[in-house]
Amino acid sequence: MAKKTNYSKNGVDYYRVTASVGFKPNGDRIRKDFYGKSKKEATEKRDRYMEGINKGLTAGYEKVSFGDFFEDWLDHVHKPTLSQSTYNRYESLHRIWIKTSSFYYIQLVHLKSMEIQRLLNGIKSAYTAKRVYLLMSTFFKYCMKERLIIFNPLDNVNLRTPEPVRSEDEKSLSRIGVTLLMNAYKENPKESFIYVFNLSTGIREGEFCALTHKDINFENLTININKSLNRVSHPDKDGIKRTKVQINPPKTKASVRLQPLPKFLAEPLKAHILEELGIKFESTNYLFTSNRCTPIRGDHINERWKKYQKKLGISPIVNFHGLRHTFCSILAREGTPLKTAAKLMGHTKVETAAKVYIHVDQESKKEAIDLFEKAIL
Repeated sequence: MAKKTNYSKNGVDYYRVTASVGFKPNGDRIRKDFYGKSKKEATEKRDRYMEGINKGLTAGYEKVSFGDFFEDWLDHVHKPTLSQSTYNRYESLHRIWIKTSSFYYIQLVHLKSMEIQRLLNGIKSAYTAKRVYLLMSTFFKYCMKERLIIFNPLDNVNLRTPEPVRSEDEKSLSRIGVTLLMNAYKENPKESFIYVFNLSTGIREGEFCALTHKDINFENLTININKSLNRVSHPDKDGIKRTKVQINPPKTKASVRLQPLPKFLAEPLKAHILEELGIKFESTNYLFTSNRCTPIRGDHINERWKKYQKKLGISPIVNFHGLRHTFCSILAREGTPLKTAAKLMGHTKVETAAKVYIHVDQESKKEAIDLFEKAIL
């Protein structure tokens, strides 16, 4: 027995039912057609769709692709709220992990928790998996506010226990490490100058890379920190991603500051500037460059710094950011007021610097008890 149909398209017969799925801005109803090989099939499609609409989903929710919508959200909604360096990290997570997932091109409403769980389980580093999870969590919260999904698929996803977080001691140089670095500086200032400069100023990596000659005032011994250098990938006309240097404002308003230049660094810094021979001097020239006179790369500095620590016998080895952390630790040990330290670090909130201060205070209390123990035994 032939199935009854009421609509034909391209020589194929269908059964069509229609439903009102919302209203246009002018008040007119939005009508949507549902097709099936029979009346029953078309009606079931309509009922499933209307179930979502009745639960509050936005009309057209079934057409939204996870991947397309994620990219739009990341670039047009989330990016404006982030610093350039933070966006670069998120874009990397998207490109390496999320975009290569098996579910990237499926419809958002059909995404299942199990598929996300498989993705996170396949990421070797539990720390990286957590970062992917948190990025997707922000995205799905946005989708729910936009009424594109009813259920957050991350609600049924479990995270592995992350690797132990590095202690405060492991984030910064030990006192012995600082001594080894400063002894090496006294013997060969040129080889270790950039590390001692960063240790003694506590500026961020991006701020360090963005410094120009005009940012240094030798008369007043100040460093004008007013920008940050980042590297961003942009597709060219052929769709090939090219890395470009981008200069942006610092991380926060508090990051724009006049940082005192330690007196002992003034003459070595002048010598460093004079060594840049063969280049026409411009006040806008970068203060620290590669061998090819291009802006120095933060990842290259980090690798060189780790190798240099091995050479000096420093342990545990810290990354380049660890020099900034060490700067704050030394301020705390020397009793610098917390508000002053926060300003030197370019922190908007005092609480950020306080985390280091609390750790150092605990260390001081332990030393006091050790001294007490020696006094009574």
